[in-house]
Amino acid sequence: MKNIQFLLIVFAISAGASMAQDSLYIRGVINQLCSEKFAGRGYVNHGDAKAAKFLSKELEKKGVLPFGSSYFQEFSFPMNTFPGDMNAAVDSVELSAVADYVVSPDCPSIKGTYGLVYLPASCDTSDHVLDSLKAIDFTGEIVVAPFLKRSWREGNPFRSSGWAIPKKSIYWWASTGHEVAATPLLFIRDSALLMQPKTIRLAIENHFIENHKTQNVLAFIHGAQIPDSFIVFTAHYDHLGRMGKGNLFTGANDNASGTTMLLALANYFTQKGNKPKYSIAFLFFAAEEAGLLGSIYYVEHPVFPLSKIKTLINLDMVGSGSEGISVVNGEANPNIVAQLNTLNQIGGYLPDIKAGGESCNSDHCFFHKAGVPSVFIFTRGPECKEYHNLKDTPANLPLTKFWELQSLLIKFTDF
Repeated sequence: MKNIQFLLIVFAISAGASMAQDSLYIRGVINQLCSEKFAGRGYVNHGDAKAAKFLSKELEKKGVLPFGSSYFQEFSFPMNTFPGDMNAAVDSVELSAVADYVVSPDCPSIKGTYGLVYLPASCDTSDHVLDSLKAIDFTGEIVVAPFLKRSWREGNPFRSSGWAIPKKSIYWWASTGHEVAATPLLFIRDSALLMQPKTIRLAIENHFIENHKTQNVLAFIHGAQIPDSFIVFTAHYDHLGRMGKGNLFTGANDNASGTTMLLALANYFTQKGNKPKYSIAFLFFAAEEAGLLGSIYYVEHPVFPLSKIKTLINLDMVGSGSEGISVVNGEANPNIVAQLNTLNQIGGYLPDIKAGGESCNSDHCFFHKAGVPSVFIFTRGPECKEYHNLKDTPANLPLTKFWELQSLLIKFTDF
């Protein structure tokens, strides 16, 4: 009896030490991906390329195989970037980039002091009012257009040096940055314009890259029993990079968390005794923030037939979990959701699994369009709400149910 108790104690200590080691590795990877070295994994200072190189080295160390001679699947696209100045002030009051304003991803450079002209709210709903304003020459001025219903994506409708749209909340994105607009567009927090300041001073520097070269990172593990059928885990490793030289988007939840989950799964399946039943592919996509470009390119240039994919699970923003997970595309793939629910009932991993409808909001989208059974999983919970701002950092990433989700996904591969 004493020997049994001793063995149980040894096992518990060993398991605890292993979990602590895994935790340190996961936190270490997230810290690396979010470090200054990788420049926000975006399009300034080759941040995405540096992150891709890091991922390939991690996969090689674990013994996860590339498809062919390289882990990289290269492609390119045009991209507007902001590597330099990013300054704005209204009536000499300095505004904070990202917190108080963002620039449209296709914004050109602009430097100088301009008058601010405030248009009536009726221009948002009345074509007659908007047409009358279009006739006015606002050269040398920045027009503040209170567009809530009208689309601003059609470009500046005014003859002005630039235009601005007041917003209650501010976040940045990159998906419309594949060209340079004729005139600058800013989104400014409405509270900064509440007193209707008369002037705005701008120093914004853009750099357009006609052919930004990047790469998906692809790897796989042979299945022990059914090697010709794949379970595919995907995550985008890129993020927004920089909006000006002082403003780094680290993207801890979006999507260092999903990227690290793929590495954690790869780490598990390369351990002795953990060889998967099916072959498992790990697809780390670039340029998701630029418009799902990495996954689109992959679907158009697959490294093995898409028909061999049994299930694809895309992991994007998995840093919370106190309220469970959502499975986007779950309603279109009820069998996947049923399997996850069955395993969760047995293992008690997550408080809730919610099936969602179809949505083209992450890298599962074009696989689904191509007929691959595909879902996108993200975690839910109020503990992790930062999105596309400067506060999405490792310090604000709780990883509430990270290990429980990992356990559920491991069980899923053998179901």
